Amino acid sequence: MKLNPKESYYKLEKNCEYITQYNFITKFLHKNKYQILINHINKKFKKKKLNILDLGCGTCNCFKILNEKFLINYTGIENETRIVNLAKERYDNFNNFNIINCDNEKFLTGKNINNYDLIICFDTLEHMNLNSAMIVLKSLKKINFKFLYINIPNELGPSILIKNFGSMIMGYQRHKEYSLLETIYASFFLLNKIPIHNKNHKGFDWRKIRRQLCALYDIKVHSNPFKFLPSLISPSIFFICKK
Repeated sequence: MKLNPKESYYKLEKNCEYITQYNFITKFLHKNKYQILINHINKKFKKKKLNILDLGCGTCNCFKILNEKFLINYTGIENETRIVNLAKERYDNFNNFNIINCDNEKFLTGKNINNYDLIICFDTLEHMNLNSAMIVLKSLKKINFKFLYINIPNELGPSILIKNFGSMIMGYQRHKEYSLLETIYASFFLLNKIPIHNKNHKGFDWRKIRRQLCALYDIKVHSNPFKFLPSLISPSIFFICKK
């Protein structure tokens, strides 16, 4: 799909890939989570055929990347109808591909959910209110799976200061969700000074997700894109969870 820089930011119905494909920096930052995933699969599963559930799958980049490297059966869950249609145009001819037009919470609280080797939830929880995100995490506990992989943005501390000022300098538009004062408040962890988080980046606190995951699973936390980065300046946080 040809990218159009004039498309409105976050207007998924117009161009759902504009955000991640804006320039080489955004491409790199969004690509590295897949490499962490691939490395872990290679370490834990070898040549096994994998049943994969991808929550908030978007245009199914996970399918494209993993299908080239592993034997998989893939199911994606996405509630944006136009994104679902785009993914179907690309991958519906693969007999190991399935996408369901459904809300994550509704899907996970339904009946007769299959067993999965891997469950992927990349850049999704920040687009849910906290209550819905917690329902999703608790519902996942009821599913039989081997590993759960979660990637979420860091909207706190020096990280948000770096990201929003970097966004402004390079003409990206993520910083426009915040006022200048809200960016400063978030960089000092003063979330009580900004609106309560609700389905966007502003006000999102990745530490609440970590606390819930710690209560439910054995987890490993990785800074992303580099493991050696302290969480204070890591652009995003990657979790590997096991029951």
